[in-house]
Amino acid sequence: MIPLRTRVSGSRQLAAAILFFYFAAATGLHAQVTNASVSGTYTFQFGSADGYTAQFNMFGQQVGFCPSASYKLPFGYYCYFNPTASDLTTGTLVADGNGNIVTGSSFTNAFDPQEYQCAKKSNPVAVCPYKVPSGKVWSSTTAYVVGALVDYTVSGKVLTFQAVKTNTNIAPSSSSCSATVLPPNCNWDQVYQSAASGVTSPKTDTMTGTYTTQSNGSGVMQITPTGAKTSSSFIILVQPTPLAVGQVIAVQGMSLINNENNATGMAVRVK
Repeated sequence: MIPLRTRVSGSRQLAAAILFFYFAAATGLHAQVTNASVSGTYTFQFGSADGYTAQFNMFGQQVGFCPSASYKLPFGYYCYFNPTASDLTTGTLVADGNGNIVTGSSFTNAFDPQEYQCAKKSNPVAVCPYKVPSGKVWSSTTAYVVGALVDYTVSGKVLTFQAVKTNTNIAPSSSSCSATVLPPNCNWDQVYQSAASGVTSPKTDTMTGTYTTQSNGSGVMQITPTGAKTSSSFIILVQPTPLAVGQVIAVQGMSLINNENNATGMAVRVK
Protein backbone atom coordinates (compact mmCIF):
# COMPACT_ATOMS: atom_id res chain seq x y z
CA MET A 1 0.00 0.00 0.00
CA ILE A 2 2.94 2.32 0.65
CA PRO A 3 5.38 2.37 -2.31
CA LEU A 4 8.66 0.59 -1.60
CA ARG A 5 10.62 3.76 -2.23
CA THR A 6 8.58 5.84 0.23
CA ARG A 7 10.35 8.07 2.72
CA VAL A 8 8.70 10.31 5.30
CA SER A 9 9.23 12.30 8.45
CA GLY A 10 6.31 12.81 10.85
CA SER A 11 4.74 16.09 11.78
CA ARG A 12 5.35 17.74 15.13
CA GLN A 13 1.70 17.28 16.04
CA LEU A 14 1.86 13.55 15.40
CA ALA A 15 5.09 13.20 17.35
CA ALA A 16 3.49 14.99 20.28
CA ALA A 17 0.45 12.73 20.11
CA ILE A 18 2.60 9.59 20.04
CA LEU A 19 4.61 10.87 23.02
CA PHE A 20 1.41 11.59 24.93
CA PHE A 21 -0.02 8.15 24.25
CA TYR A 22 3.24 6.52 25.29
CA PHE A 23 3.50 8.27 28.62
CA ALA A 24 -0.20 7.79 29.28
CA ALA A 25 0.17 4.05 28.78
CA ALA A 26 3.44 3.85 30.71
CA THR A 27 2.06 5.65 33.75
CA GLY A 28 -1.11 3.56 33.85
CA LEU A 29 -3.51 6.44 33.22
CA HIS A 30 -5.56 4.26 30.89
CA ALA A 31 -6.79 0.69 30.77
CA GLN A 32 -4.57 -2.01 29.35
CA VAL A 33 -4.74 -2.58 25.60
CA THR A 34 -5.52 -5.89 23.90
CA ASN A 35 -6.26 -6.86 20.30
CA ALA A 36 -9.91 -6.32 21.16
CA SER A 37 -9.09 -2.64 21.71
CA VAL A 38 -8.70 -2.31 17.93
CA SER A 39 -12.15 -3.09 16.60
CA GLY A 40 -14.49 -1.40 14.14
CA THR A 41 -14.05 0.84 11.13
CA TYR A 42 -11.30 3.45 11.00
CA THR A 43 -10.40 6.10 8.47
CA PHE A 44 -6.71 6.80 8.10
CA GLN A 45 -4.31 9.22 6.48
CA PHE A 46 -0.56 8.74 5.99
CA GLY A 47 1.83 11.37 4.72
CA SER A 48 5.09 10.42 3.03
CA ALA A 49 7.98 12.25 1.46
CA ASP A 50 9.16 10.79 -1.83
CA GLY A 51 11.58 11.36 -4.66
CA TYR A 52 11.63 11.07 -8.43
CA THR A 53 14.22 11.14 -11.20
CA ALA A 54 13.69 13.77 -13.88
CA GLN A 55 15.34 13.76 -17.30
CA PHE A 56 16.86 16.87 -18.88
CA ASN A 57 18.36 17.73 -22.23
CA MET A 58 21.75 19.38 -22.66
CA PHE A 59 20.14 22.82 -22.22
CA GLY A 60 18.78 22.06 -18.75
CA GLN A 61 15.17 21.69 -19.94
CA GLN A 62 13.08 18.87 -18.55
CA VAL A 63 12.10 16.39 -21.26
CA GLY A 64 10.62 13.68 -19.05
CA PHE A 65 11.72 11.17 -16.44
CA CYS A 66 14.21 8.32 -16.02
CA PRO A 67 11.96 5.44 -14.93
CA SER A 68 14.69 2.85 -14.31
CA ALA A 69 18.43 2.43 -13.80
CA SER A 70 18.69 0.68 -17.17
CA TYR A 71 16.96 3.49 -19.07
CA LYS A 72 18.84 4.38 -22.28
CA LEU A 73 19.46 8.12 -22.48
CA PRO A 74 19.81 10.14 -25.68
CA PHE A 75 23.24 11.67 -26.29
CA GLY A 76 23.84 14.67 -24.02
CA TYR A 77 20.76 14.05 -21.85
CA TYR A 78 21.03 13.34 -18.12
CA CYS A 79 18.99 12.22 -15.09
CA TYR A 80 18.57 14.18 -11.86
CA PHE A 81 17.10 12.81 -8.62
CA ASN A 82 14.79 15.21 -6.78
CA PRO A 83 13.74 14.26 -3.21
CA THR A 84 11.04 16.92 -2.76
CA ALA A 85 7.82 15.07 -3.65
CA SER A 86 5.05 14.50 -1.08
CA ASP A 87 2.57 11.62 -1.33
CA LEU A 88 -0.68 11.04 0.55
CA THR A 89 -2.37 7.73 1.37
CA THR A 90 -5.94 7.70 2.66
CA GLY A 91 -8.42 4.92 3.22
CA THR A 92 -10.59 2.75 5.42
CA LEU A 93 -9.38 0.06 7.79
CA VAL A 94 -11.75 -2.54 9.24
CA ALA A 95 -10.47 -4.44 12.31
CA ASP A 96 -12.25 -7.47 13.77
CA GLY A 97 -10.93 -7.19 17.32
CA ASN A 98 -9.07 -10.48 16.95
CA GLY A 99 -5.91 -9.24 15.28
CA ASN A 100 -7.15 -9.16 11.68
CA ILE A 101 -7.65 -6.40 9.10
CA VAL A 102 -10.60 -7.73 7.14
CA THR A 103 -12.73 -7.27 4.02
CA GLY A 104 -13.94 -3.70 3.62
CA SER A 105 -10.47 -2.23 4.05
CA SER A 106 -9.13 -0.15 1.17
CA PHE A 107 -6.69 2.66 0.38
CA THR A 108 -5.93 5.31 -2.21
CA ASN A 109 -2.40 6.52 -2.99
CA ALA A 110 -2.34 10.06 -4.31
CA PHE A 111 1.13 10.64 -5.71
CA ASP A 112 2.64 14.09 -6.02
CA PRO A 113 1.97 15.42 -9.56
CA GLN A 114 5.62 16.34 -10.02
CA GLU A 115 6.39 12.60 -9.98
CA TYR A 116 4.59 12.10 -13.31
CA GLN A 117 4.03 15.57 -14.79
CA CYS A 118 6.81 17.83 -16.03
CA ALA A 119 7.15 20.81 -13.71
CA LYS A 120 7.02 24.42 -14.90
CA LYS A 121 9.93 25.26 -12.61
CA SER A 122 12.07 22.83 -14.64
CA ASN A 123 11.63 24.80 -17.89
CA PRO A 124 10.15 21.81 -19.76
CA VAL A 125 10.08 21.50 -23.53
CA ALA A 126 6.68 21.65 -25.23
CA VAL A 127 6.31 17.86 -25.46
CA CYS A 128 7.15 16.52 -21.99
CA PRO A 129 7.48 13.69 -21.23
CA TYR A 130 8.31 12.48 -24.72
CA LYS A 131 6.81 9.32 -26.16
CA VAL A 132 8.29 6.70 -28.49
CA PRO A 133 6.98 6.53 -31.14
CA SER A 134 5.76 10.12 -31.20
CA GLY A 135 2.95 9.60 -33.69
CA LYS A 136 4.15 12.55 -35.78
CA VAL A 137 5.98 11.91 -39.07
CA TRP A 138 8.83 14.26 -39.98
CA SER A 139 7.92 16.85 -42.62
CA SER A 140 10.31 18.89 -44.75
CA THR A 141 7.98 21.91 -44.60
CA THR A 142 7.55 22.11 -40.82
CA ALA A 143 9.58 24.52 -38.70
CA TYR A 144 10.71 22.56 -35.65
CA VAL A 145 11.66 24.04 -32.28
CA VAL A 146 13.76 22.50 -29.50
CA GLY A 147 11.81 19.66 -27.94
CA ALA A 148 9.72 18.80 -31.00
CA LEU A 149 9.32 15.08 -31.65
CA VAL A 150 9.16 13.27 -34.99
CA ASP A 151 9.18 9.73 -36.31
CA TYR A 152 11.57 9.10 -39.20
CA THR A 153 12.30 5.93 -41.15
CA VAL A 154 15.95 4.89 -41.31
CA SER A 155 16.90 1.72 -43.24
CA GLY A 156 13.30 0.57 -43.11
CA LYS A 157 12.96 1.08 -39.36
CA VAL A 158 10.87 3.85 -37.77
CA LEU A 159 12.96 5.79 -35.23
CA THR A 160 11.96 8.71 -33.02
CA PHE A 161 13.98 11.93 -32.76
CA GLN A 162 13.76 15.06 -30.64
CA ALA A 163 14.85 18.44 -31.97
CA VAL A 164 17.77 19.98 -30.09
CA LYS A 165 18.03 22.95 -32.43
CA THR A 166 15.47 25.02 -34.31
CA ASN A 167 15.41 23.76 -37.87
CA THR A 168 13.42 23.38 -41.09
CA ASN A 169 13.92 20.82 -43.88
CA ILE A 170 16.80 19.08 -42.09
CA ALA A 171 16.17 15.34 -41.97
CA PRO A 172 17.04 13.60 -38.68
CA SER A 173 19.28 11.12 -40.49
CA SER A 174 21.40 13.93 -41.93
CA SER A 175 22.03 15.78 -38.67
CA SER A 176 21.70 13.47 -35.69
CA CYS A 177 23.67 13.82 -32.46
CA SER A 178 26.26 11.31 -31.28
CA ALA A 179 28.74 10.93 -28.45
CA THR A 180 31.12 13.28 -30.25
CA VAL A 181 28.65 15.49 -32.14
CA LEU A 182 26.40 17.66 -29.97
CA PRO A 183 24.55 20.98 -30.50
CA PRO A 184 25.13 23.30 -32.21
CA ASN A 185 26.68 20.74 -34.58
CA CYS A 186 23.55 18.56 -34.75
CA ASN A 187 19.81 19.19 -35.00
CA TRP A 188 18.21 15.93 -33.86
CA ASP A 189 18.79 13.51 -31.00
CA GLN A 190 17.38 10.00 -31.18
CA VAL A 191 15.16 9.06 -28.23
CA TYR A 192 14.98 5.32 -27.62
CA GLN A 193 12.08 4.78 -25.25
CA SER A 194 9.29 6.81 -23.71
CA ALA A 195 10.26 9.09 -20.83
CA ALA A 196 7.11 8.70 -18.71
CA SER A 197 7.84 8.06 -15.03
CA GLY A 198 5.62 5.02 -14.69
CA VAL A 199 3.81 6.62 -11.75
CA THR A 200 0.05 7.08 -12.02
CA SER A 201 -2.28 8.90 -9.67
CA PRO A 202 -4.41 8.10 -7.87
CA LYS A 203 -4.10 4.37 -7.21
CA THR A 204 -6.89 2.61 -5.31
CA ASP A 205 -6.90 -0.97 -4.03
CA THR A 206 -8.32 -3.21 -1.33
CA MET A 207 -6.23 -4.76 1.42
CA THR A 208 -6.15 -7.21 4.32
CA GLY A 209 -3.70 -7.69 7.17
CA THR A 210 -2.97 -8.51 10.78
CA TYR A 211 -2.10 -6.65 13.96
CA THR A 212 -0.86 -7.46 17.46
CA THR A 213 -0.87 -5.21 20.50
CA GLN A 214 0.78 -5.09 23.90
CA SER A 215 -0.80 -4.00 27.13
CA ASN A 216 0.99 -0.64 27.03
CA GLY A 217 -0.75 0.25 23.73
CA SER A 218 2.15 -0.36 21.37
CA GLY A 219 1.85 -2.90 18.59
CA VAL A 220 2.62 -3.92 15.04
CA MET A 221 0.34 -3.97 12.01
CA GLN A 222 1.02 -5.58 8.63
CA ILE A 223 -0.98 -4.61 5.56
CA THR A 224 -1.02 -6.48 2.23
CA PRO A 225 -2.74 -5.00 -0.85
CA THR A 226 -4.91 -7.43 -2.76
CA GLY A 227 -2.77 -9.53 -5.10
CA ALA A 228 0.53 -8.21 -3.68
CA LYS A 229 3.33 -10.58 -2.64
CA THR A 230 4.81 -8.23 -0.05
CA SER A 231 3.28 -6.35 2.85
CA SER A 232 3.94 -3.04 4.56
CA SER A 233 4.67 -3.03 8.28
CA PHE A 234 3.71 -0.33 10.76
CA ILE A 235 4.24 0.42 14.43
CA ILE A 236 0.92 1.34 16.03
CA LEU A 237 0.15 3.06 19.31
CA VAL A 238 -3.41 2.47 20.43
CA GLN A 239 -5.34 4.97 22.50
CA PRO A 240 -7.18 2.65 24.92
CA THR A 241 -10.13 4.94 25.51
CA PRO A 242 -12.63 5.50 24.20
CA LEU A 243 -13.16 2.03 22.68
CA ALA A 244 -15.71 3.63 20.42
CA VAL A 245 -16.08 6.28 17.74
CA GLY A 246 -13.30 8.84 18.09
CA GLN A 247 -10.59 6.41 19.20
CA VAL A 248 -7.20 7.38 17.76
CA ILE A 249 -4.39 5.07 16.67
CA ALA A 250 -1.02 6.59 15.81
CA VAL A 251 0.78 4.85 12.93
CA GLN A 252 4.45 4.89 11.97
CA GLY A 253 5.92 2.90 9.09
CA MET A 254 8.60 0.29 9.76
CA SER A 255 11.49 0.08 7.32
CA LEU A 256 12.54 -3.45 6.42
CA ILE A 257 15.15 -4.79 3.98
CA ASN A 258 14.03 -3.93 0.43
CA ASN A 259 10.97 -2.15 1.80
CA GLU A 260 11.72 1.35 3.00
CA ASN A 261 8.54 2.58 4.62
CA ASN A 262 8.63 5.55 7.00
CA ALA A 263 5.10 6.79 6.35
CA THR A 264 3.48 8.54 9.29
CA GLY A 265 -0.16 9.13 10.08
CA MET A 266 -3.21 8.36 12.19
CA ALA A 267 -6.31 6.20 12.09
CA VAL A 268 -9.53 7.38 13.73
CA ARG A 269 -12.43 5.10 14.53
CA VAL A 270 -15.63 6.19 12.79
CA LYS A 271 -17.87 3.15 13.32
